[in-house]
Amino acid sequence: MHGGTYDAVNDTIYLSTDDGNETDENQLPKSVAQPSLHISLTPLTSIRAETIIPFGIIKPRVMDMDKKTLSLLNNVNRAIIKFRGIYSQWSSAHYISYNEMLVLYTIREKGFCTQKQICDSYLLPRQTMNNVITDMRENGLLELSPENSVGREKAFVLTDKGKEYAQPLLESINRFEEQAVVLLGDEKLAALTALMLEYDQALSQALRDVR
Repeated sequence: MHGGTYDAVNDTIYLSTDDGNETDENQLPKSVAQPSLHISLTPLTSIRAETIIPFGIIKPRVMDMDKKTLSLLNNVNRAIIKFRGIYSQWSSAHYISYNEMLVLYTIREKGFCTQKQICDSYLLPRQTMNNVITDMRENGLLELSPENSVGREKAFVLTDKGKEYAQPLLESINRFEEQAVVLLGDEKLAALTALMLEYDQALSQALRDVR
């Protein structure tokens, strides 16, 4: 057997045999006519390669998704990525890294920060945040806070130099976030927060379910 052709009208694969004749795959012996993969040229929303037939033609399994749902998901994902992009733009405009901004952001919320806190909250690699915190400590911006440390999880707070450094930055974040809330409204912000947290839980559950 050397290859084959695909009949798009009848959705049939014809395999070329050694004698040069084409044979309908349904007429072949079971060892050949029941390949582990079929082929389809149907337009796909999303695909998963499922099986492979002996001579290498692949037919992905179609997983149709409603176009409206797909559009909504795309818009949500773009919005989420843009959220991060806006904070990244702010960080660049103030000559600090995005990850350093997250340290200050966490301290604004908690009064201190730990490497684990930041990594768990923003899904960042531990080594990345370890490098950021180390640099800030070496620059005299952070110091160890024994009273906020738990076991091996070290907590850090701003030094006097760090407070002076962070104050105008945090004030700037506060101003643009407060303006965004004014434009959006408290009720919409509360609804958005609740829905995003719920969607986050749904995505996490779905990821566990399909593994």
